[in-house]
Amino acid sequence: LWNHEIAKNKDMKMSAFNSGGHSSRGTKRPHPTVLSGLSDSFEDKNNDYLCPVCFDLIEEAHMTKCGHTFCHKCIIRSLENSNRCPKCNYGIEGKEDIFPNFLLNELVS
Repeated sequence: LWNHEIAKNKDMKMSAFNSGGHSSRGTKRPHPTVLSGLSDSFEDKNNDYLCPVCFDLIEEAHMTKCGHTFCHKCIIRSLENSNRCPKCNYGIEGKEDIFPNFLLNELVS
């Protein structure tokens, strides 16, 4: 009787596994994460050139210690109100913690 119960339990597990949404060989499943990423990648690249404060094309790009880039005037104005990165809230001591982003300046000019 005990062996019969083990075999029955094993059969139920196998049938649940086979009908549990796993595809069998030969059937193709769509890959929504891959396909959805393609359409968003172009927008993501364009957003790299926009200031997260004013949402315009970055002018005189400056980068914080945490790696975020802003218009120089936007980050200076933001630091007057708070010593935090407007994007991630990382602590920024002051103007000495922001640096020109020469590469981005070349790309947007």
